[in-house]
Amino acid sequence: MAHSSGGGSSSSSGMQRPDDHRRKWDRDEFEKIAIKRIEAEIEAAENEGYKAPAVKRDFLRQRDYRVDLDSKLGKSIVITKTTPQSQSGEIGRAHV
Repeated sequence: MAHSSGGGSSSSSGMQRPDDHRRKWDRDEFEKIAIKRIEAEIEAAENEGYKAPAVKRDFLRQRDYRVDLDSKLGKSIVITKTTPQSQSGEIGRAHV
């Protein structure tokens, strides 16, 4: 049902909600803000000038050892700061 603009009120406070209560966005204002942001990004990229070369990474490799999943099946372990890396699941991760 659409609200009518005349006569009585349907709420106890006597105020009616407008038919179109959504917030109106000023498209021109936000377009100007977006253009300024894009121009600033382009200027920053031009001023940066020198870009470091991309880091060359190795391809993924197949494991050369077998992972033993069955020995830990159904068991739980508490990991603390003093737990060795071999038990915390970080076997083979490189720390940079």
